Amino acid sequence: MTKGKILELTAEGAEIALKQAVDSSVLSEVPIVGSIVKLYSIGSSIRDNLYTQKVRQFLVAINEIPEEKQLEFREAVISSSEESEKLVQKILLVIESQSDIEKSDLIANLFLAYLDGVIDGAGFRRSLDVTAAYFLDDLFQFLKGDGFHGFMCEKYEDLERRGLASLVGSPLIAFDNTTSDELRRDGWQEGADAVLFKSTSFGSNFQKAYHNGARLRKKSETSG
Repeated sequence: MTKGKILELTAEGAEIALKQAVDSSVLSEVPIVGSIVKLYSIGSSIRDNLYTQKVRQFLVAINEIPEEKQLEFREAVISSSEESEKLVQKILLVIESQSDIEKSDLIANLFLAYLDGVIDGAGFRRSLDVTAAYFLDDLFQFLKGDGFHGFMCEKYEDLERRGLASLVGSPLIAFDNTTSDELRRDGWQEGADAVLFKSTSFGSNFQKAYHNGARLRKKSETSG
């Protein structure tokens, strides 16, 4: 069997697997989901097996939610076809660029939060950029937070101990502008002159969105 024939059969099998992942779900009627499947299936070839697995993992993950939520999301209205197209392209580009297949699960949780109205289109696109740019283990360390209890006045050494130092300079962690005089007034004598950091409002929204999507998927497991 020629290499070309092997690739052809691999592509055909991958497309069947993807189709099976969503055909049984009403989510396939959500414009963005349907477009992702169609755009992928009309491609002339499968770039590689890892990409196939990553896209399939995303599609399977977004279907791991209760049926009532699937029905609700089916009615989700995208503000414009242009926005829908941009989101489809961005989701596929981010998934394709990642070396960690587990990021497909993270992206799926964020996408479900977008459908659920927890974050808007701009917040979802920004979340995709952050997911694409940073190491998965660092993101999961940050996602241990629930989004309701952010941190502030943290020194760099504190972030290092928590495994968050690599996220300094990202949209998730910013410099804390609390002055040394303010800290001393509040009883912070030690370290009052140190450079301090805090979680951002976007960081909190990122955490809330991730955990919202995760809860929806877990709810399906417990009800099944």
